[in-house]
Amino acid sequence: RTESVSNVGLSPYLNVGDGMIFGDTRLTFSNDGGVAYSFGTGYRHYIAAIDAVLGGNVYYDQDEIAGARFKQYGFGAELLAHDWEVRGNVYNLFGTTSELTGTRVAPGSALFAGNNLEFSRIDTFAEAIDGFDAEIGHLLPGEFAERVDLRAFAGGYFYGGQGLDGFGGFSTRLQADIGDWLELGLQLTDDDVFHTNVAFSATVHFGGFESQEHTSRSGMQRMAEPVRRNLNIAAAIVDVTIPGQIADALDGTPLTVVHVNSNDAIGP
Repeated sequence: RTESVSNVGLSPYLNVGDGMIFGDTRLTFSNDGGVAYSFGTGYRHYIAAIDAVLGGNVYYDQDEIAGARFKQYGFGAELLAHDWEVRGNVYNLFGTTSELTGTRVAPGSALFAGNNLEFSRIDTFAEAIDGFDAEIGHLLPGEFAERVDLRAFAGGYFYGGQGLDGFGGFSTRLQADIGDWLELGLQLTDDDVFHTNVAFSATVHFGGFESQEHTSRSGMQRMAEPVRRNLNIAAAIVDVTIPGQIADALDGTPLTVVHVNSNDAIGP
């Protein structure tokens, strides 16, 4: 994704002993047009022996941000402790994975071919890709990092598609909490297809799980954190150049060009 988005989510939950069943509905608006939404559910369980939360989740995603309608299902797993965490997500497409989203004349390609006008056409396709991502994170040392819950992450991903060979990349990000309601993030990704990208995020939290005082600075505090996964279906925009196109008139017949020598002073 090369444009910014606005996202809103709703996550109802139910505590069951040391576990929590939750739902996760997300609606993502591209600020340049298009929308994506997700429906998910999952379960998290607090393991007192290692003071960590183990969770699993499944999702259905639909995305129209790339100008085409794509669908996928995904599932993920996570292990969250107070000062470290690890997670992974798998994304699987189904249905249409490539769609024509636009066509245009290649600049500078028009030329005469006998009595016709020939040009190259560029067809633009949105190509949905699927794969997996994973990361590991740790709370940074120091009193300030503890106060704002400043965490650093490193990870990688691998994607591929019907018309796009598989490729891998790496990701690194920083995450911090300002008070109990505002989360800020900064992420850097790099690969051979999308190249280097930097993304900034700000998330406002309302409500959520409240742990007891005796669990302060415990992995249980992380029970209601949002699931970390892609907000929309990954897609590559691919241009295909088709030469040898003949310009047509409005009725669909080829335009006929009559060449006249304007320097001929004798003949017509």
